[in-house]
Parts: sequence; structure tokens; C-alpha cells
Amino acid sequence: MAVLIFKNTIGRCNILKELSKDNANPQFTHDLNVIIFWLNGVLAFREGIRIREWLQGFDRSIFGDNVFEIIGDWTASFVNGNTHIKK
Repeated sequence: MAVLIFKNTIGRCNILKELSKDNANPQFTHDLNVIIFWLNGVLAFREGIRIREWLQGFDRSIFGDNVFEIIGDWTASFVNGNTHIKK
């Protein structure tokens, strides 16, 4: 017997890639707001923003010398009711 789980997802996800900021560093901004609804009324969501700035190594093809600064905050609520907050 197969169990079918139906869910609906609404939300938005924006990714902004800046090739060069004022200080010449590339930066990636990820903005997310998603809600998932199941037919039984349970829901889960995640919202927040993450900014990753590439500080060093972007001008060379050696991956081992790359340095990133990652900042941001988000909140996630899971189906079991647990909530995770990152600030």
C-alpha cells in the first residue's frame, strides 16, 4: 500500500550576484522565505538572508586560498514543532 503525501509550497527566493562591490570583492546575497503546507494542516517554514563575500582568492584559480565572510540570520520551523534560529 502506497502512502501519498501531498504538500503545497509558497514563497520566494532571491539570489543577487555582485561581480564587484565598492571594495572590488564579489558578493552573493541569498534571501529566502518559504512555507510548506501539508494537507493535514501541518506546516514548516524557513526565512532569512545570507550574505557571502569573497575576500581573497577570487583573482586566482587556486581554490585552496579562497577566503569568504558569511553573515546573515534565518529562522526555520520544522514539522515536529522544533524551531532553529541563527543570528
